[in-house]
Amino acid sequence: MKSPSENQQIRDSSVVLRVKRGVLLSGQLKFKEDFSLGRADKAGVQFADEGVSSLHAQVFRKEMSWYLRDLGSTNGVWVDRKRIAQEIPLPTGRDVSLGRKGPVLVFGLEFETLPADEGPMGKTEIVERYFEGSTGGRVGDRTMLIRSAFKSVRRRSAAKYWVVIGISIVLLAAAAMTIMRYRTRVEELQELHATAEQVFYATKSLELDLARLRTEVRKSNDEKFKESFRQKQQEEQDLQARYINFLQEIGISKDKLSPEDWIIYRVARVFGECDVSIPQEFVAKVKEYIGQWQKTRRLNRAIERAQRGNLPSLISSTLLAYDLPPQFFYLALQESNLDTLQCGPLTRSGIAKGMWQFVPKTAWKYGLKTGPLVDLRRSDPHDERQHLTKSTDAAARYLRDLYETEAQASGLLVMACYNWDETKIREMLSTMPENPRQRNFWALLARHTLPEETTNYVFYIVSAAVIGENPHLFGFDFDNPLQATPADSSSGVGKSADSKSTG
Repeated sequence: MKSPSENQQIRDSSVVLRVKRGVLLSGQLKFKEDFSLGRADKAGVQFADEGVSSLHAQVFRKEMSWYLRDLGSTNGVWVDRKRIAQEIPLPTGRDVSLGRKGPVLVFGLEFETLPADEGPMGKTEIVERYFEGSTGGRVGDRTMLIRSAFKSVRRRSAAKYWVVIGISIVLLAAAAMTIMRYRTRVEELQELHATAEQVFYATKSLELDLARLRTEVRKSNDEKFKESFRQKQQEEQDLQARYINFLQEIGISKDKLSPEDWIIYRVARVFGECDVSIPQEFVAKVKEYIGQWQKTRRLNRAIERAQRGNLPSLISSTLLAYDLPPQFFYLALQESNLDTLQCGPLTRSGIAKGMWQFVPKTAWKYGLKTGPLVDLRRSDPHDERQHLTKSTDAAARYLRDLYETEAQASGLLVMACYNWDETKIREMLSTMPENPRQRNFWALLARHTLPEETTNYVFYIVSAAVIGENPHLFGFDFDNPLQATPADSSSGVGKSADSKSTG
């Protein structure tokens, strides 16, 4: 693309658009007039991504410059990972994404130019006389000698010039082939990413549907209904197998990632998050919290307490009975250090008690009786929140309910609901699109600011679950407390469970 120099006049400029990531349905790639971007048919550039609004953004000319404007889109316009407020000068040469995880575009400007009027700038007399041979009249021996020498140098230079040009052409051709192969590979990987993401969320939607039907199937005597349910389960398993194959192609696999990164990806998937769309900053954040666990003996002491009471087996089997990942074991650890006698501080919702830290209202909702010391920060043998089996069963039912509400089977969203205020989180989620692809932890963070306590809570649980998969890799001296849990064939991690904390 050309840019105007000092001795050129700008006659006009056009916006050139390159789609770096995303599926373009229709539209030009070069514009002289204002144009819009979006999902609607009337958009000048139309995309298929569900995260793109009908009319998402506009590129327009104002005076002698081009500008980019957000048209009130749901997921925003992001430039180099920062959301723009309303309109900004067109950011040429930088990554512009429609939504945080949507199509990525790069804009450029192309100028049509005309030579400026050079005026009376002819050749100097010296050049004309000695190098061009254009002056009239008699010339002397000195002039002829200079002209002859110049012609000789020019012939040699021309020969070298053509050799250099020939070599350059060969190198450029090789570079062009390499770039084409690279671009083809990049486009293939982008397509694989998009397809893998679609398969993941199709599997997740089916998982949600099956979870809602499971109780009815257990109660039903209709064999056709049960057979239909089994077929849907097989479909889910087939989709999971396809998804794992896509991950191998993309490079999210044990042999292509570091051991630490591989476990982080697996645990995120166990908690219901899509590996393909996990932001890189999430991986770094989990490692930061692993570092926090490594600074204390808190995790070691909690695991020792749990193993003395055979808690991992009891908790994981209860969670699995409600089709929850057993890794929600670490939610109880974050809530109470796995201490059944734990009593929380006085809050406006009352005093939370027990390993799962139920406040009275939530305890009553899930059938737990509170004792006579309900209003005191003291353990109470008559309070069922401190009964290991009953409270764990209530926690599993509560987590299961959160999974099937606005949280859309996102374990990380369930954790956020458990810690902060279920009602507030659900209100935030209700403003977002009703599908798992656009209603997940990453999307929530992009649109809303969570309390620091809740963010810490989620990352402490996830990082503890990562450590638990291979404690010795992270410098801990205990074995995986959930290693006896039946393995999940799709992920290689124990089939994980989400736990709920009130508070």
